[in-house]
This record gives sequence, structure tokens and C-alpha cells, in this order.
Amino acid sequence: MVNLDKNRLIQVLLNFMTNAIKYTPEGDITMGYEYENNGIKIYVKDTGIGISEKNLPRVFHRFEKFDTFAQGTGLGLSICKAITDKMNGKIGVQSQKGKGSFFWAWFPCTAKISQAPFAT
Repeated sequence: MVNLDKNRLIQVLLNFMTNAIKYTPEGDITMGYEYENNGIKIYVKDTGIGISEKNLPRVFHRFEKFDTFAQGTGLGLSICKAITDKMNGKIGVQSQKGKGSFFWAWFPCTAKISQAPFAT
């Protein structure tokens, strides 16, 4: 069992997935999670259009849109950053124009390992 605000975690993951779907007209999208450094890291990786290096420092700013034709307000990733900051977490991105993006968020949490077998 992991103790953290699952609704906020889902909100961040949903935003990452929505963006990956929007900006990956062809290719692959992978999502996942891992327990790391006393926290949980969620991530979405895609092979979409990517983000240019000059735009990466602004990717989590409010109202930033790098594609004028895409729907949206440019608030999603800034909200994700606000959520991770509020939960004492971290957020990041690696991306290359034309190659895809890797968005991740890490949230501190406690995990309890249960020895009980899974219910069948």
C-alpha cells in the first residue's frame, strides 16, 4: 500500500498521457511507475514530435503553448508542477525535437509491504 494523494497523482499522469496522445500522431507511448528514493515516480514516454531545446526551460510555465494549432490553454503542465510542488515532489522532462519526450513526476510517500497473499 502506498500513502499519498492518489487523485493528484492521477491528475498529473492523465495530463502527461493527454499530451503524449495529442503530440504523437504516429509512434509509441509508454507509461509506468516505479518506487524510487522513498517515493513513487510516474512517467510517460512518447516518440512524438518532441520539444525543442530552447523551449524546455519554459515547458512548466503557465499559458505556454509551443504548437499554435493544438487545442488547450497551456495550463496543464503548470498545474502538474504546482501539484508536485505542493506535495513536496519533483517534476521533469527530457525531450528532443522530432524524437519524442519523457515526462516524469516524483512524489514522496511511504510504502507498506504486505506479506498477505493476493485474494483470488
